[in-house]
Amino acid sequence: MPAARILFWAATCGALALFVRSFWLGPVPLPVAMAATLGYLALVFSGYIFPRWGMFADVIDEALPGRNLVALTFDDGPDPSSTPIVLEALRLADAKATFFVIGRKARAQPELVHAILADGHELGLHGYSHSRLTAFRSAEWMKKDLTRGLEVLTSFTSESTNWFRPPIGHVTPRLAKVAKELNLTLLCWTIRGLDGLPGADTTKIVRRVTTQLRDGAIVALHDAIERQSGISAGAKALPAILESMQKLGLRSVTVTELLEGTPLLPDRAKTA
Repeated sequence: MPAARILFWAATCGALALFVRSFWLGPVPLPVAMAATLGYLALVFSGYIFPRWGMFADVIDEALPGRNLVALTFDDGPDPSSTPIVLEALRLADAKATFFVIGRKARAQPELVHAILADGHELGLHGYSHSRLTAFRSAEWMKKDLTRGLEVLTSFTSESTNWFRPPIGHVTPRLAKVAKELNLTLLCWTIRGLDGLPGADTTKIVRRVTTQLRDGAIVALHDAIERQSGISAGAKALPAILESMQKLGLRSVTVTELLEGTPLLPDRAKTA
């Protein structure tokens, strides 16, 4: 069990102990109560926004090293301004990747999805609507959104798609439960480019990714700007990232190939 999950349950038990104590020995001093409450809320919030911690769900973030492989992944597409540039860069480097597409965008740009598959890349799900509040919605809403997204993906390929990267990367117990019911495996990243928003600095993205590159890593980039059209900073940074990988002797493959036949780290998900 991940250390963060153990810490969460220990903190929960501690909070319950303070609650029970207040009945037996009187109210807890206000400074202590406030500190405990704020600390607990901060811990829970951190579990939501840092999925790699595995606080609320088993989440895959890397593979064991040993084969000089890396999985480049791209979120928020497809986009006609940016996705073709990403595909061309990957093609020139003979690299494969996994595209976590937004269902509504894939439905609107079927030719780009076909191009992704024709080049030997694979698809993952990034939700249908890509609501920033997906992880905090009702289970019914989540299930409808993810099912709709899966239906779009399966309309392009007969191969089952079970990789799911939650929008914004937020993970809650409710989201984990719905994903499990839909046979989706939660996947985040080892290295995050932070390149999906307008104005992201290409030079900083290249530095951020290349200084952390290592065997077995999963790299999260974007082949689209989240809420508008245009060339993403990740697409602009990709050639330099691929060049750095080549110098390090690393080859980019799909997430499936990266994890296939390789045991996951012991404190990570066991479902891939």
